[in-house]
Amino acid sequence: MRFPSDSLLHYWDFKPGTVAWGSPLYRYVETEEIAAVLYALKTLLRSPQERRVVTDMIDSLALPATFDPRPHRASHVQQSQQREALRRKYGPGGEGPEHRALKKYIFEHPEVLGLRPVYKQMEYPFDSGDRVDVYFRTVDGTIIVVEIEIEGQDATRVGTLQAIKYRALAAAEAGHRLLSEKTQALLVAYSIPLSVAAFAKQYEIQCHQIRPAH
Repeated sequence: MRFPSDSLLHYWDFKPGTVAWGSPLYRYVETEEIAAVLYALKTLLRSPQERRVVTDMIDSLALPATFDPRPHRASHVQQSQQREALRRKYGPGGEGPEHRALKKYIFEHPEVLGLRPVYKQMEYPFDSGDRVDVYFRTVDGTIIVVEIEIEGQDATRVGTLQAIKYRALAAAEAGHRLLSEKTQALLVAYSIPLSVAAFAKQYEIQCHQIRPAH
């Protein structure tokens, strides 16, 4: 596999807690640490075929639904890449608190969408540089991408377009047909106008109106 010349991963970033020389901890690598390294490598690979090989390796690890693939300490290169990706997605003002809260709620409570995923991730990165708000995968391999909006005609319509794009990206990455039942997309917002819901239905985007209780 070929990696960009400016890519850099630090082994210690994937070890929990403080690891010092002389400690036996550095000799052993847990399954979830291996998975976190593989996820980090996957974001650096430019070849879809190579990314698919890494995805198959990750799938073979049978990870728990609570697994978080982010390193315990992000490298400077990764931090810069993450900041740039989020700037492109949310603009110079960054992500709003209501959007962040709803995204976190959906990530932590997929059951409100009728889902029981075996894997989940927030801000899942695609080859294109796009990041979907929440990414779920169920035990049968079905991928569900979730676009989060708050409310409003314009915002939810744009969110629907984003959901259409993320479903196509997820299907392409997994090697599925564009409208395969193995890839689904959801739009989640506090409220969704009927006209937007009708528009979403035309493209098989499921709409969910959810307002978390405070």
